[in-house]
Amino acid sequence: MAWTRRSSATLIYTLVDSCYSTRVRKDTQHRTYIGVLNVTHPRTMDRGTDPWKDQLTDSQIEKLFKTMKTFMIFDPEMPLQLQLTFLYIASHDGCHKQAMEAALGYSNAAGSRNTDYLAEIHRYKNKPGLKLISKERDPSNLRRYQLVLTKSGKQLVDTLKEQLYG
Repeated sequence: MAWTRRSSATLIYTLVDSCYSTRVRKDTQHRTYIGVLNVTHPRTMDRGTDPWKDQLTDSQIEKLFKTMKTFMIFDPEMPLQLQLTFLYIASHDGCHKQAMEAALGYSNAAGSRNTDYLAEIHRYKNKPGLKLISKERDPSNLRRYQLVLTKSGKQLVDTLKEQLYG
């Protein structure tokens, strides 16, 4: 076999493919030969018949996974930091932006970036915000913002609760 120069991704994929290959020969004593390795195994692994490929192992974590996937409706590439910001605001509706920043360990810039994206205006040009929250001035202190869920934000919270708690 002549060696050719391959990318590392191609090489890794080839190695993984050889581990799950159906081109494995067996001798009469049911020993499996993969290349130069002699492995005793009752059956070969085949991608189409691997019983562990899609088996559910934890239904509670699956519920959490489905709720996290729900955020993809709004933005397929929504960062976890943005999801955490929304969940904090949902659990502390009407909180101050500074309280959210302190609780999540965000800088002032990170807090503004995340709340702007969740509100009406995204920082990038020609890209609207998600409109899940509104940033309103606190009537008792006009230098502060209160973070309040919008109607679509409340609908998202109801959907998440339904997915988690049934």
